[in-house]
Formats: sequence, C-alpha cells, structure tokens
Amino acid sequence: MGKLTRGLALGLGIAGGMTAFNVVQELNAGPLMSEVPGKTGYWHASQGMIFYKTVGSGEPVVLAHGFNAAASSYEMRRQVAPLAERFQVYAFDWLGYGLSERPGVLYTAELYADLLNGFLKEVVGRPAHIVASSQATAYVIQNAANTPELYRRLLLITPTGIQSLIGEPNGLTRAARGTIASPVLGTFLFNLLASKPSLRSFLEKQAYYNPSYVTDEMIEAYFVTSHQPGARYAPASFLTNYLTLPIAQAWTRLQQPTCIAWGEQSKINPITEATAFLTLKRDTRFEVFHRSRLLPHDEEADHFNALALDFLSGGVGR
Repeated sequence: MGKLTRGLALGLGIAGGMTAFNVVQELNAGPLMSEVPGKTGYWHASQGMIFYKTVGSGEPVVLAHGFNAAASSYEMRRQVAPLAERFQVYAFDWLGYGLSERPGVLYTAELYADLLNGFLKEVVGRPAHIVASSQATAYVIQNAANTPELYRRLLLITPTGIQSLIGEPNGLTRAARGTIASPVLGTFLFNLLASKPSLRSFLEKQAYYNPSYVTDEMIEAYFVTSHQPGARYAPASFLTNYLTLPIAQAWTRLQQPTCIAWGEQSKINPITEATAFLTLKRDTRFEVFHRSRLLPHDEEADHFNALALDFLSGGVGR
C-alpha cells in the first residue's frame, strides 16, 4: 500500500472515529427539558425561535442568562419563583442555547442586542426590569442607553465590556471559529470541551467558589444542553470574540437605576474590574458576594434574591 493510500485510509479512519464519537455523545445526552418553572412560550423572531418561561404578575422582570459552552436559562432557575411573588418574570434561552433554535449562523453581539430589544417589544410589550449575567450585561447596557424607553431598573451580575471582553475578532479567531463550526472536527472538539469531566472542572474551579454546589444533576443538565444538534455554533462565536461589546460610553449615558452584583472570589472576571464601572457611574449600587465566583445568584441565591426584590422594587440599599 502506497503512502498516499495509507494516509487516505488513516484520514478516513480518524474522521470515522470522530463521527462515531459525536453520534454517541448526542445519543448519551438524551432529550432536553427546562428546569425553570412557569408557563412555556415561544417567540418566533426573525433570527429563529426563542424559548421562554413566564410566571407571576406585576411589573415585568426579564432574566438574561450568561454565555458559555453550556449556557441556558437553567442558570437563573433559582431566581424565578422568588421574583414571581412580586413581579411577572420572563426567563428565556438566547438563540443558539437551551431550548431555543440553534441555527448555523454567525452569532454576533449585534444579533443578540437586537434579539433582546425584540423580545422586550414583541413578547413583554412594556418597559421591563432586567437581571442579566456576565456577557449578557453588555447588550443590556448598550440597549438601555440607546432605547431607554424599554428598560427600567438594571441588575447586572459581574458585567463585562469596559475592561474584559472588549476585543474584536482577528484572523486567528476567525479561523478558530470556522474550525469549531465545522461539522466533523468542530463537533468533535466541542464535544471534548463540553465533556462531563471538562464541565465539572470548569464549574468547580471557575464558576463556583464552593465545589460542593456542583452536583451530578447539575453536570447532567449542562451536558444535555451542550450536546444538542447545533450546540457548537453560538459558543464558537463566544469563544472567538464575536460576542464581545465595548460599552464604556453607553455605561456613562445610562439613566436607569443600576445595581451591580459581584462574586468576590471570581477568577475569570475578578472583582478588581468593578472599579472601572463604579468610577464611571458613581450612583451605581454595588453588592459584594463574599463566597461566590461567577454565579452569586446561584451560589448565594437567598442573598441575591433578597437584593433583587429590594432593588427592583425601588430600594436604594447601601
């Protein structure tokens, strides 16, 4: 057998192995279910179908989860019921995540910012309070500055866009995104990134300060949502700077009452970066969660929910 033939056979074997691995991963994931309470709704946006849950009555509060390889409104599951005692709560999955559609399009910051405004106009139908996490905060800040009539109070969890996550795609990241979005190799690489050991390592070392919060049930929830058809497309953009958005100027123009919640133990987005936000907008309410990292609303849910109820109801706090 010649070298070319052997090389071709090896390449086909590797591709076949990756394809088989990808199929097994999707089969092992099983069906995706929402663990967020409330009535199910579907919004048919121009970019694709958006899944959401709604519960409660009163002024609307929209919960916008953050972005990662396995993101969904599951992140906000512990906020829904407490807030619904006083508000009408909407918790949605961003396009490309959770139970929303996952088309193979180029996901960008502009796409998500437009989706958020569209959701407020067409689904909520009136000005809303917003609770947003990490990367989603940048879209809230920009939109609230540009279309203030849609936004009331803003509760932002470890926000980005002034010092962190402000870079733009370059040649290297564009190539990386293309690789991750590719059907066989990209799916294989993404499945490795979203494997159960990888998810556990990220959650225990980066997302949570107390690793005991990371249960087998949580790992399973993250695994299932990250192994649905098309799951790699949106994270491919997140990992390669397509979703970053500089918001320093928009931040200074905000007129809405604003509160920042920050996990003191955060590594990825350290609390030192809060200084830039507080310096540029000195009337911002600031709450530190001493035993949390990226997800203080989950890791210290009682503390966070009390803050949210007070702030969104008009409290100025400390």
